[in-house]
Amino acid sequence: MNQIQRTLAIFAISVSPLFLAVSCSKITAKDFYEQGLSQADMGNYQGAVKAYTRAIAKNNQGAELYNDRGYANSEMGNYQTAIADYDRALELNPDFAEAYYNRGVARYKLLDDEGALEDYTKALELNPNYLQAYGNRAFIRMQLGDRKGAIEDFNHVILYYPELAPLYYNRGLALFQMGDRQAGMRDLHKAVKLFSEQNNSEGRKQVMDAIDQLQRIQF
Repeated sequence: MNQIQRTLAIFAISVSPLFLAVSCSKITAKDFYEQGLSQADMGNYQGAVKAYTRAIAKNNQGAELYNDRGYANSEMGNYQTAIADYDRALELNPDFAEAYYNRGVARYKLLDDEGALEDYTKALELNPNYLQAYGNRAFIRMQLGDRKGAIEDFNHVILYYPELAPLYYNRGLALFQMGDRQAGMRDLHKAVKLFSEQNNSEGRKQVMDAIDQLQRIQF
């Protein structure tokens, strides 16, 4: 290698780190946020959290940043950390229906049924068309003994998703518990039919077992 080549090689080595540093400094919060979304789409939630955290370091006023980092944390089972992110998102945007819904999911995972119910209800106040919130609230209401409220929520979701067998199964159970045996049995048989059509043998067996047990109950 001649003197000119050595000089060029040294120059290249010396400027590369500087170039990288300058390039990184130009990455915006939006760039990091999009990296986080990409990582989350690939199921790399740890990578997503890192990217969202870098985005927040550049812009700590973005409610969506905290909400999406909360979701990534929740997917990794870090529910308390996720709730802290959702809390911050809601401080920045009190009308953020998705953040209420996501916090409800995290609270449910932590066995805080009352807190989850409160969040799902708030999400629905802000977005009356939030079908996932109706579905999740229905299950919570079932667990809390509010069968009438659960049935109302199941009714709403079934209007839009009439092919979802678990909705009929759970509504059928709620109807049975309210004493409407005929309507409850009709829903359970509908669930069996849908599970069969969808080749879900496990779901079909679960409903058939429930029907067998309920038929033994004396009214």
